[in-house]
Amino acid sequence: MKIALPMKEGKINRHFGKSTIFAMVEVEGKEIKEIKEFNTLNLVHQHEHLATLLQQHGVNVVIAGGMGLGAFIALKSRGMEVEAEVAGEIREVVNSYLAGKIEQHRDTKCDCSKGDCDSECSSC
Repeated sequence: MKIALPMKEGKINRHFGKSTIFAMVEVEGKEIKEIKEFNTLNLVHQHEHLATLLQQHGVNVVIAGGMGLGAFIALKSRGMEVEAEVAGEIREVVNSYLAGKIEQHRDTKCDCSKGDCDSECSSC
């Protein structure tokens, strides 16, 4: 299984659409085998292209802070499981997911439709 997570300073980036680096986690059974980072700077707010890239890399699951409907639909339409409103260190979050204990944090949302969107917001 491959899990992708938007990343900033070793943690889940709270803003999916502005993420410039993703962690790609290779999992066998319930064990993390490898964590790689890849640059997505050219795909900021290009949800369809990012979803296609993740699909091409064989991603099964995306775990994110927050994301808007466009990104959610793009990922789901390509058969990926999406866990949103999650926060924490990359390795800890993946281990929680594998243990079936992932925690969603409802306070990571912002309302970009009202202009309340900055680099720390999470619902885009």
